[in-house]
Amino acid sequence: MLLYFEAKYIKEIKNRCAPLLYILIALFLFLMVGAGINYVKPLLVFGGIRNLCRYFILFFGVILFFTLDDVEKVIRFYFATQMFNVLVGIYKYFVLGLFSDDFGGGIFWGGGGLNPFCLLLLCFYSSLYFAKKTTLRNG
Repeated sequence: MLLYFEAKYIKEIKNRCAPLLYILIALFLFLMVGAGINYVKPLLVFGGIRNLCRYFILFFGVILFFTLDDVEKVIRFYFATQMFNVLVGIYKYFVLGLFSDDFGGGIFWGGGGLNPFCLLLLCFYSSLYFAKKTTLRNG
């Protein structure tokens, strides 16, 4: 559903972060050509593209639909829950013996990927960078 709503605002996405959008389109085209050359099964291609592009879909959603105040509220919430997350992660590791990435992520899902706190921070600061409200250098 998020992808559908983002498609309606493609011009606004292009205005805010055109270089990233062009990189994503080029990556998609190279993946399709590579999959065609190597005779990859279509279901595997679909799964791989879905896994790769879901973070970009979330990123564009944050840029389009979140205001700065919304993002700050969510970051404050996740920052507060990180303390509890650490305690739960330690409990799961040392007391319950859940060592694998599927169970070691604390209160957030799988430790093998980005948790929501880190992902939202990445989206937030990237959107500030593309809006030219921050730079990559301090000072």
